[in-house]
Amino acid sequence: MKTPIALACCSVLLLTLAATSSSAQEGLANLHSWTRIGNRICFADHFHNGTGSGPSQKHAMAAAIQDWAGFTGWEYGAHWAVWAMAETKRANCRPSGNTWTCEIEARPCKSARR
Repeated sequence: MKTPIALACCSVLLLTLAATSSSAQEGLANLHSWTRIGNRICFADHFHNGTGSGPSQKHAMAAAIQDWAGFTGWEYGAHWAVWAMAETKRANCRPSGNTWTCEIEARPCKSARR
């Protein structure tokens, strides 16, 4: 008697996991409106931010992009976290003493071919 019940429970669990696996790949991205821009799918009006610092503007920008991509990837998955694919990019970099700081923001995008 226990075996059929266990099999039924396992079947329900596997069907549930299979049905939700595609949405799980998107992380929390489904909470936002999307729009198509060329060969990309982008958030319509949701931005992510990143901040970084370093000994030069180039290093500070790289650190800010890494920060942006790290959080974006954690929240939505790696395919949303490519800075080169992002839309409406803004950056503000400034020196202070021997250190540069950059603050960036952009709308995450992913390939429409995915």
